[in-house]
Parts: sequence; structure tokens; C-alpha cells
Amino acid sequence: MAKLKKLKPVFDWAEVVADEKDWAASPPAALRNLLFQMYLVRRFERNLLELKKNNLIHGPVHTSIGQEAVAVGTMAALGRADGIGGTHRAHHQYLAKACSYHLAPAFDPVADEFPAALKQAMATLLAEIMGLDAGCCRGRGGSMHLCDPKIGVLGTNAIVGGGIPLAAGAAFAEKYRKSGNVVVSFFGDGATNQGAFHEALNLAGLWKLPVIYVLENNRYAVATSLAESSAAEELSVRAAGYGMTGRIVDGNDVLAVKAAIAEAAQSLRGGDAPPVFIDMKTYRDFHHAGDIPGSAFGYRSREEEQEWKERDPVETFRRDLLARGFLTETQDSQLQQLVDGLVAEATGTCVDAGAIKPALLPAPASIAEGLRGSGAEFATVRFTEPEAVPGPRKKMKYVEAIAAATGRWLEQDPSVFVLGEEVGHMTGGPYLATKGLAKRFPGRVLDTPISEAGFCGLAGGAAMNGLLPGQAGEVLKGTLLRGHVKTRWIVSSLLQYNFLFIATTLPVLVVCSLVVLASGCLPMSVSLLLFAGVLVSAVLPTVLFIWIRRGMVGDILAVIKKLPLVGRMVKDSLIEEGRKIDHEIRSVWKHRPQDFILASALLTAARFLAITEVWLILFLMNKAVPVPIAGAIFAASQVFSYVLMFLPTSFGVLEGGAKGIFKWFALDGDVGLSMELVRRIRKFFFMFVGLACLGVLAIVDPGVKKIIKTPEGGETSEEDMGDE
Repeated sequence: MAKLKKLKPVFDWAEVVADEKDWAASPPAALRNLLFQMYLVRRFERNLLELKKNNLIHGPVHTSIGQEAVAVGTMAALGRADGIGGTHRAHHQYLAKACSYHLAPAFDPVADEFPAALKQAMATLLAEIMGLDAGCCRGRGGSMHLCDPKIGVLGTNAIVGGGIPLAAGAAFAEKYRKSGNVVVSFFGDGATNQGAFHEALNLAGLWKLPVIYVLENNRYAVATSLAESSAAEELSVRAAGYGMTGRIVDGNDVLAVKAAIAEAAQSLRGGDAPPVFIDMKTYRDFHHAGDIPGSAFGYRSREEEQEWKERDPVETFRRDLLARGFLTETQDSQLQQLVDGLVAEATGTCVDAGAIKPALLPAPASIAEGLRGSGAEFATVRFTEPEAVPGPRKKMKYVEAIAAATGRWLEQDPSVFVLGEEVGHMTGGPYLATKGLAKRFPGRVLDTPISEAGFCGLAGGAAMNGLLPGQAGEVLKGTLLRGHVKTRWIVSSLLQYNFLFIATTLPVLVVCSLVVLASGCLPMSVSLLLFAGVLVSAVLPTVLFIWIRRGMVGDILAVIKKLPLVGRMVKDSLIEEGRKIDHEIRSVWKHRPQDFILASALLTAARFLAITEVWLILFLMNKAVPVPIAGAIFAASQVFSYVLMFLPTSFGVLEGGAKGIFKWFALDGDVGLSMELVRRIRKFFFMFVGLACLGVLAIVDPGVKKIIKTPEGGETSEEDMGDE
């Protein structure tokens, strides 16, 4: 019988606890500075809650009251050039980083003059939270999106877990430049269940990036407790899976926090140590946002809140300083008065007589700044046609051109690098888009795991920190090839509609032909009338496209639902989906009218061919058309439809005749008809043509009604009608 052999993971895991040595190593002025910063953060955020009550701040205010020691202790152990990334709850992180950047290491708040630069930083932060033009992002970021690269605030992110891959990218840039700087990524316990968290930590551990992942563990993701969201009681054990160092810290002990960060930063500055994951256990006094306790919502008790209040980081540290003689009651009062004055002064820069100063509001004309280019950015760029460029020419495949252009960028700019799935394997990936580049540029063409969210986020963080990443791989091949190939893919998919149409409508038309046979051979005039009526329906896609552009498809379906017989085929969910298509088509028409026109024309042609072929069969069954003539028309239709079908994928063979067409087809940009949208359009077209055929034949021959009559005993079921 098999035996179990116990294994132990190789994992550097420990708890950091501050002791007397940490107190002894801290100058009294530095200790008072830590208390001053925690006072400042708390007073600043309480002021935010007051401004919110007075309707001077729009949107939620997520305070960190109760968590001040995490931010202040962390920044105290970092250098001015180190960077941080935060979450939606990041006022304390921004303010503490500003303090560590602007205050001298020996600054004593009870003796030294407060620097004007830090006053300005406070005013800038407040202006941003209030949405004013003087903010660090000119009021566009608000409370949850703060960024000031000068002081090391690389960016805070309202998306849960969204900043974790970005921090990995920023750390990648620091390692790439061999700067010796580190990056700290703050996140909450809720983010540890996001896929981006795991993908980013795996990449960081794999490449040994100089990043410290700080879990600001306040025990609740909004109202969901840690016990309800995680199977692991200690979240720091997750570091073991990514080759990281794991640490646990009392997040309410500012000296323990500082010691843990100092140890981690020192190990990472050498460039070869694994990243560090630190679980800082703390507590937020209030609910997710606002100034109401969490107990008011029933997800935690008042007793629990009182227990943590007794461990309040600000009050605990204040008592310790007084007891150890590093602070007097007079100095404590002096610190609190200083903080009150600084916060009042910052508020005065934004508010006058209880209202926002009108001059600080962003100008309406600036609303689109940073969102869309005006064209002025290309004023110094010269555009030219390929034929006008001098020098030798070489004909190559499109994918070879991608590899050549990427190689040229790598040659010219040392800040460019390439990462993605298989970009360095198989001499250049499965599509050879990076052929030979890994060998030519070692260390700059990097293979990644199959973790698109992780390496895309990493690339974004690296770009934010000065590098120029290029991404490749299976998931991004459509983005790499862009307009020409992407549009051919769209065209090819639309033309496949020809065959899908035959497969979908053939049963309906066979039933129609059986009805015609059952009622006797129709005169040629009636047969031609039916044929003409169905051919007219081939134009329906273009007409429907125009209607959809006006946002009418949902209304059309709603009207059809009220009709007898056919109305039972239309479900409420179909009407709702039609309204979604209204919105998407309007977007396509607005941004890509070429795609709109192209899809209309191609779908019309494909439907015309399909209907012609199927109705030829109908005419043969009624002996209305001689067999030789029908066979010739059918063969010609097949040849033409196959030419249309394979034109997009046979561009090299048909280059002569199709060059002009595809020059128009090869549209640039990324906004176009998505495959999901094409699928929805197909479904509606199938339904409309089926209704048209049944409607026309029902008018001509009442016998059709017998076929579509509702079975006795109730309404038509989904099994009777099918999914569509």
C-alpha cells in the first residue's frame, strides 16, 4: 500500500514584531515626526468627511481612519525615489509619501518650520479630491485616482486589484534601468481573490522584481469578512506559491511596519532577491465609505469595533511616546494645533465662505483634454507615401515586416522591450512576428506565462514608468496585425453567412416547396411572383442596417411580438438583445461608417446568392424552370459565392483583381464590428427572412397556416420553436 511522504514547502515566512531595539534606534525627533504624520492624515480625512457632508465633494469618500500606521510607517522606510501604487482608499498613502518626500530625515515637527512645498502638496491633494483644476490630475482623477510621479505616487486605482500588475510593471522598469529603487503596491484583502493579483505576483516572483506587496488587511471587503472570502486564514501564505518572502505585521504598530518595510526594501535593492509579500493587519473605523460605523449595517458588531478602537494606532503610539519621555503634553498639544492649522490652510485654498472657489473649477472647454487628440501633436511630424521614401526596397510578408519594424525600434531606443507568450521561442513565436529578435536583443524579448491580464498590466506599469513595451502573443495577434488583417477577418466572417444562411433557411424553404406541391403546380406567373418577393427580402439587411442605425430594431421586434402566429416566435429576451444591438450599431456607424456600409453590401450579396440557390430547387420541384438552365444558374452562383467566400483569405492569389478593393477594405483603427455583434446580427437576419418567407406564402396559400398552427393544448414551447 502506498505511503504518504510528508513534504515541507521552502518558504521564508515570519512575523515582524517591534522591540526595544527599534525604539532605541529611533531618534526622538523621528518618533515625533511619525506621530505628527499620523495626526495629519487623520485630521485631513476627518476634514474630508465634513466637506462631503457640505456637498463640496462629489462621489464616495473612502477614509483610512484607523489605518494610518500602515501608510506612515511604510513611507518612513522608503527613499524619495521609491514609488508606490495604491487603491481607492489612498489619501493616507499620498499624504504620507508627500511627507517623506518633502520633509528632511531629521525634521522635528515641534521645532522646525513646516516646508511650503508640503503645504502645496496638501492643497494639491485636496483640490484633486474636490475635482478642481489645481489638483494633481487637474480634477479628473478625484478621490480614487491620485497620481504625482514627482513625489513617487505612481497612481492609485479604483479597480479592485487593478494597480497590482501596474506596480509589477513599474518595478520591472526599475530593475531594467538598474536604478536600485523599489516599488510598493498597496491593496486590500478583497483584491487577493482577483485573477490579476495572482498573475502579477507570479510574474514578479518569476523575474524577481523589486516590488513589495503590502496587503492592507482591514478584514473586510466592503461588508464581506475575510472568513467569508478566503479559504486561507493567513493570506501571506500565498507568497509561497510565487517564490516570495512572506511577512506578517501588526499594521497598527507604526514601528513594526517601518521595520518590515526597511528589511524588505534593503533586500530588494540588490536586484536578485525575491519580492516580498507583507500582510499588515489593521482595521478601518468606519464603513467602506463615509463616517458611519460598519456595525450600523450589521456585518460587524459594536464589540468588535470597540476592541479595535482600544488598539487605535494613533492613540497607542501617542501614549507610548508620552510614557517613554519622547513627547510632552505641551508638545502633543503643539502638534495637534499645527495639524489643525495646516488642514485649515489647505481647505482655505479651495473653499471660501462655505463654497468652492469658482476660479478653481475646470474650464468647460478643457473637458476633452487628455481624452482625444486635437491633431496639434502631429505638427512636427512629416507624413509621406511609401513611394516617396528614398532607398532600397524589399518585398516581404506582412509578418516579416512586423518583425523588421519591431527590431528597428529595439535598435533605436534602449527603453523598448517586447514581452508576450512565445515571443522568444520557435525562432520568433508561432507567427514569427519576433523572428530572430530574442537572439539579437537578449533580455529585451521576454517570454511570459499564459497570463494576459498580468503581462498587459505589467506593460502598462512599465510604460507609466518610462519604458516602451511592445506586446505579442496569441491573445494579441489581432491587435498586432491591426486594420488590414483585422478587416479581412471581419469580411471573411460575414461572407460565411452565405453558407450559414442556406443551412438555417433550407428547412423552412423545403417546407414551403412541399406546401406548393401539395396545393398543385403553380402557374409560372405566381411562381415568379413568389421568387421576386423572396429576392426582395435579400435587400432587407441593408434596410435593417439603416433602421438599426436609427435604433429601431428593439421597437420592430416589439411590434412583431404583437402579431398573430409569428409574434410567438419573439421572446422578451430577444427584444432586450435587440435594444443592445441598437446601441452597438450606433457606435459602429459613428466611428466606423466604412464597416457599416461594407457589412451591408456583403450581407446583401451573400443572401441574394443563397436565396437564388434555394429557390432554384423550389422551381425545379415545380418544373417551372428547365433543368439545364437551373443547373447553369446554380453552378454560376456557387462559383461566385466561393470567390466571395475565399477572397479575404486568398489575397495573394487574387491580388491583381482585388488590390483596389482591399486597399479600401484595409481600414485602420481598432473600433469595428465585433464577432459577437456579427453573431447577433446573423440571428436577427435569420429570423426576419424566415418571417418574410412564411408571411408571403401564408398570404398566397392558406395551407401554410396548417403547418405553423399552434398545437392543441396550449402555447408553443421552446422545444417546438427552437432556441432562436
